[in-house]
Amino acid sequence: MISSRVRTLVSSLGPQALRTGTGTGTSTGTGTWRPLLARYSSAAEPAAPDAPPAVPPVLPLATIREVLAAKALAGPSPAEAPSGEQQPVHVGGWVQTVRRMKRDLFLELSDGSTAKGIQVILPRDSVAFSQLLDQAAALGVADMSDTSADGLATGVSLEVRGRLTPSPGKNQTFELLADGVNILGLARSTFPLQKKFHRPEFLRDISHLRPKTRNFGSVLRVRDASSKSMHHILDNLGFVHIHTPILTTNDCEGAGETFEVKGPIFDGDGASTTATSPDGQQHYFGSPSYLTVSGQLQLEAAACGLSRVYTFGPTFRAENSHTSRHLSEFWMLEAEVAFIRSIQDIVGLTSTLFRSNIAAILSRCPEDLEHLEKNSPGLGERLAGFVGSGPPDGPNPFPVITYTEAIDILEREARGATSFLVGHAGSDAEGATHTAPALPPLAWGDNLSSDHERFLCERVFAGQPVYVVDYPQALKPFYMRQNDHADPARPTVAAMDMLVPGVGELIGGSVREERLDRLEQAIAGAGLCPEAYAWYTDLRRYGTVPHGGFGIGFERLIMVLTGMTNIRDAIPFPRYPGRCQL
Repeated sequence: MISSRVRTLVSSLGPQALRTGTGTGTSTGTGTWRPLLARYSSAAEPAAPDAPPAVPPVLPLATIREVLAAKALAGPSPAEAPSGEQQPVHVGGWVQTVRRMKRDLFLELSDGSTAKGIQVILPRDSVAFSQLLDQAAALGVADMSDTSADGLATGVSLEVRGRLTPSPGKNQTFELLADGVNILGLARSTFPLQKKFHRPEFLRDISHLRPKTRNFGSVLRVRDASSKSMHHILDNLGFVHIHTPILTTNDCEGAGETFEVKGPIFDGDGASTTATSPDGQQHYFGSPSYLTVSGQLQLEAAACGLSRVYTFGPTFRAENSHTSRHLSEFWMLEAEVAFIRSIQDIVGLTSTLFRSNIAAILSRCPEDLEHLEKNSPGLGERLAGFVGSGPPDGPNPFPVITYTEAIDILEREARGATSFLVGHAGSDAEGATHTAPALPPLAWGDNLSSDHERFLCERVFAGQPVYVVDYPQALKPFYMRQNDHADPARPTVAAMDMLVPGVGELIGGSVREERLDRLEQAIAGAGLCPEAYAWYTDLRRYGTVPHGGFGIGFERLIMVLTGMTNIRDAIPFPRYPGRCQL
């Protein structure tokens, strides 16, 4: 449940802020999250209308969420109040649980539109129950030894017509008294999602059925709300959405961890041929091509004409990484901004985006967060703490340290730190709680490991996100701008990483090198082919401007928002080394 500190924080915003919520109004205790969204100014989302949401005329059924929201907003009319009867409703969904009592059947029905679903009451002496038995018989239920005579079981799909009535139960406001039930699809007892706890590893093996679970449904709804919020915030900040290519000839990161794309070669008549290129490879496009690892370079081209641009799409890494933070296919939100010179501008922009997105989730998804807190205690309070007491589009509240300072801190802290508690969000050992060995030693010029990153934000900075800036040039890709103030013996670049508790690196960004001579030197120093990047250096030849950008690992953000401890549970159909289902 929501802590008193979170309630106090959000309730202090005043009654007018209560009009910004978009939840169903059926949950208790979580409505006070919704005012967080009122803190927006330039990044605000539109307030929810006071009228009940209408069912689009092209769709035959309302969702359970729409039905409950409409009822909560409308309330009983004077004519309906004495009997409690309501206008008839028609919904569809899947049975979550069945309770067979002497007089009534109680079904919990969910259609995935809300975390709680709705309870359906089916009296045994009703016409609706008789119709249900007739349907079950017609479907051959009598010949199924593992199925009840009424055909109802977890996973069965139904359409229900009935009336919403006030519920005497403490965990629900309304229930649906059925006037008619239509069985759409039966579910045999072999249905793997019965009413019991299922380990995440088991659910990943049946990823085609995983969206039916309550927990993963909450994850997907939060993912949807986060995506929509990102688009809305960037639109309000004047960004243009660009669709960057999935197929590319460039490796933006320069790490060689790419999936190469091959295909048939066609002759002049359009017929497929077995001819190969001189190196024995078949190049469909006439030269090597890859699945994108980032849309950044193409975004830079767009930013040099449109000033503020972003893209949001899948990216691919052919890494042999079997950790709780890595995927072979994942989504990234990347943005580029012209006419910025300082890494602090990137810090401020990403801080606003991060906190504004969390505020939107607190407002839009209270029921899902309440459900997810069962497996991640304190989730709502953590998220509210990240937003802080100021407006999400205000100054960055998180610590900012240089890479050099981070090394000094880690060296000093590690000498007195013999163990580091892991096992909560982000731990590779899923669900485990144990002490790990002392932090790995490191020196200036070494990459920070995930243990180092999490130690900084979880222990040194007491559970706060932290920015690390000004990394050694040798650790970063060629396109990052070299710092003019750096020690010549220790050259650094204007780069930043945002580290968050439980995950480590969430956002990476930099000021890009806009000086042609420095960029050409960097390309040569990285051992890259200058001809392959001629188009990229053209951007510096023809009206170059200072610019910079960043990328957010979307699945890692979803881990933060939902408390998931493994990134494979933050995406509908995960792909990782050795596994590509469906």
